[in-house]
Amino acid sequence: MASLVIDTPPVSLLRAYAVAEHAEALLRGGGLRLRRIEYYRTIEDLKRQDSAEGEAHLRVPRDVTTVRIDRTSGAVVGQSNAPGHLNWQMSFQNPTYALCLSHPGVNISELTARFGTHVIEVVQPVQFLGRLHLRAQALRLPNRAVDFVDCFPVRYDKGLVGAAPDDPSEIMRLSYGQKTPGFAVEREYRCVVVLSGPSAGAPDYLDLELGDVRELARSYPSVGA
Repeated sequence: MASLVIDTPPVSLLRAYAVAEHAEALLRGGGLRLRRIEYYRTIEDLKRQDSAEGEAHLRVPRDVTTVRIDRTSGAVVGQSNAPGHLNWQMSFQNPTYALCLSHPGVNISELTARFGTHVIEVVQPVQFLGRLHLRAQALRLPNRAVDFVDCFPVRYDKGLVGAAPDDPSEIMRLSYGQKTPGFAVEREYRCVVVLSGPSAGAPDYLDLELGDVRELARSYPSVGA
């Protein structure tokens, strides 16, 4: 059975759509399409495009060794250590599919400008994400299974100075849950479905049908359609 982690769930979650029919499809049928992480590297919408999506990067404070080499002989003629930064990077190879939601504290004007004016509020996040987990487990994919589902607040410190994580699960999560500070206005809460097997040959997206979710979600009351 695929594991489910729901880390620090807020009291509600928001998802915005550019097309009213897509928002209505979520409410009435629970229709969701989860794209692979790599999709967002080249998405046409430049506000959402992230060329480094799916890769973790921190600049870790550490002494850096400088070696001096004689140009003629190639011999090492000196060595020194000085404070600096190590470029810590990580990627994750399993096929990973993302559902992108936003924290209720997001600026609504920013949210609708980036994603669309038709906003759905998930008022029961834990139950909603639990249903997503159940539907993901029910998928029948050739030669693959759902390994796990991980739901969490995105970190916005990619490329900044910070300590390298020690916990293996945190290291893995950074690779599919870290973005640069320029995306912080999105206040993203992300849920990923991770499949077994290599990236090559995996489907481009997963379609999930959660069923009628109107007891778990509603049209956001302060945003006109």
